[in-house]
Amino acid sequence: MARQAFREDGRPRNGGLLGPVIDHYAVLANTKLCPFCQKRINKEAVKCGFCGEWLAPPGQAAEIADQNKRREQKRKTTNFLFWVMTIGALLLTAVFNAPSGTSTIQQAANPSTPTAQTPPNATPKPLTVAELRTKTISEAQKTPEKFLALSHTRAWKGGFDTVMLLSGTLKNSAPIPIKDPQIACYVVAESGTTLGSVTETVFKTIPAGKSIRFKDANMGFVDSRWARYACAVISATAPTNAG
Repeated sequence: MARQAFREDGRPRNGGLLGPVIDHYAVLANTKLCPFCQKRINKEAVKCGFCGEWLAPPGQAAEIADQNKRREQKRKTTNFLFWVMTIGALLLTAVFNAPSGTSTIQQAANPSTPTAQTPPNATPKPLTVAELRTKTISEAQKTPEKFLALSHTRAWKGGFDTVMLLSGTLKNSAPIPIKDPQIACYVVAESGTTLGSVTETVFKTIPAGKSIRFKDANMGFVDSRWARYACAVISATAPTNAG
């Protein structure tokens, strides 16, 4: 058994240096300051072991010890009642704030039951044909080039091999007409080195859901050493009042 930290007169053992088995925090919890010399002594002591002052008349030592025990018991009871009242108040608040028709206790017992604040996982309502058309038109008006597909292209050199000429097909998948697509082409040498790029606007209107063929579009001057190319639509114009 660990030795006591204090002597019978209330003074700590070993000249105030506690043994290794006495934890520092346990000492603080079981000591108090003498009101006369401000030395730390046993909290149950009725006489200071440092200055010799009586903290209570000698004949009242047993009564003081009994009062200390009753005071400690009262403190523990008060703390217990405080926590019981606090937890009870929190439970009542949760019950009164719960959605009508489903209590908090029922939710705890069956968490899978949906509440008004937690809607069930429902499949989104599919768009009607009219709603889908309206949505597609809005997207086509914002980014019409995404609805144009360039295919069946053919490019060759013209003007003493200094100009690139391009023919191809443009398909419009939008429900509104799109016009004036701007086409960009990158030219690459036989070794794979990129030699540059050219752009040109094809001033034509592609009807909704239709395709058109353009021929001999002059893409501009280009390095005559190109052997391969890649082209794409980078911008276009769509009417803003289409319906």
